[in-house]
Amino acid sequence: ANNILLKLIYLLSSFIFVTSLSNITNISILTKISISFAILLIPIGVISSIKDFKNNKLVYILVYSFLISNLILVFYNYPSIENIKSCIINSILLLVFFSVNTTKNKENLEKDMFIFSTFYIFVTFILSLISVIIIYLNLKTDIAGLFYNENALGIAAGISILLSIYILLCSKNTLFKIFISLNLFLQSVTLITSGARSSYLLILTPILIAIFINIKSIFLKIFIIFSPLCAFFMLLFSPPNISRIIFTGRENIWKAAFRIVELYPLKGIGNSSLLYNIHSFTSYELNGLEGGRCHNIYVEIAATNGLLLLIIFLALLIAIIIPIYKFIKQNSYNYKIFILFSLILGILLVNLLESSLVYNISFISITFWSISGYLLAFIRNNK
Repeated sequence: ANNILLKLIYLLSSFIFVTSLSNITNISILTKISISFAILLIPIGVISSIKDFKNNKLVYILVYSFLISNLILVFYNYPSIENIKSCIINSILLLVFFSVNTTKNKENLEKDMFIFSTFYIFVTFILSLISVIIIYLNLKTDIAGLFYNENALGIAAGISILLSIYILLCSKNTLFKIFISLNLFLQSVTLITSGARSSYLLILTPILIAIFINIKSIFLKIFIIFSPLCAFFMLLFSPPNISRIIFTGRENIWKAAFRIVELYPLKGIGNSSLLYNIHSFTSYELNGLEGGRCHNIYVEIAATNGLLLLIIFLALLIAIIIPIYKFIKQNSYNYKIFILFSLILGILLVNLLESSLVYNISFISITFWSISGYLLAFIRNNK
C-alpha cells in the first residue's frame, strides 16, 4: 500500500515539476515529502528483493550490479554531493518503483495497476485539456500549454493513450469507458498538437511488436531489432543539413558525448560534470542540453558512468524484456499485458531521443519502472 501511494504522490509531483504548476508557492514541499518517503522505503525495497531473490535471480543480480558499480564509480572517481544524489535517485528507481512483488496475488497486482493507470489518466486529462485550450486560444507563445516543453507534453499524452487502451480492456463500467474514450480522443489531439516526434514511437510500438511476434523468419526478426539502431547511426552521421532536420540539434550533443566516452570509456566523468564537458567538446549551440541533458539515456549512461555500467543496464533491460515477451508469445490472447509491454518498449525507444530512465525521477521513469515491476510480478504469479 505504501509503495503504490508513493508512486502516485511522486507521479503527481513529477507532473508539477514539468509544468507551470511548479510556480505555485511552496509546491516544492510535495517533492521534498516524496523524496523523504522514497528514501525511507529503500531499506524495505532491499528486504523485499532479498525475500524474492530466488524468483528473479538474474534481474536482482543486475539491479545490484548496476547500483553498486554506480556507487563505486562515484566514490572513487568523482565524489560530490550531486553525484551521490544521482546514486540515491537510481536506488529509488530500482528498489522502490521497480518492485517485483510476487507475494501479491494476481487480483491485487491488477488492482494496483488499475489504480496507477487511472490516476495517470486523470492527471493527464486535466493537464492536456488545459494545455490544448491554452494552445488553441493562443494564450502562450509556444506550443506546450501548461508544460515547459512540447516533448514532455507529447510523451505524457502518448503514455496516456496506451494506458487508456489498457483501462478499456480492464473496465466493465460503461460511464467510465466513455470517459476513457474521451481521454483517448483528447490525448490524440494533444499528441498531434505538441509536434513531439519522439512520442509517436509510443504509438508505433504495439504495431511493431505485433508484426515481430507474427513473423516466423529469424532473419527478419533480427532486422527489426537492429534496423532502428542502424538507422539512428546512419542519420546521425549523415550530412549536417539532414541530421539537423531529423534530430533538431541533438546530434551535436551526442557527438560531444561520444568524445567523452572515447576519452573516459570505463569510468565516465560523473553526473555533475556532464553538461560542462559536453559544452567544452563542441562549438555548436546546444539547445535543450540543460533541460534534457544528453537526450539519449544510453549515450548519457556511457558518458556519465562508463561503458561497463551501460552494458549492465542493457543486460538488465534484456532480463526484463525476454520473460515478458515469452509470456506474450504463449498467451497471445492477453491483450492487457501486450499493451503494457508495448508501453515499456515504447519508452525504451523514446529514450533514444530523451534521457528519462535513470539519474532523475520523472513521470516517464516512474511509469517505466513501475509497469516493468508489475509485469514481471504478474508473469511470475501466472507460471
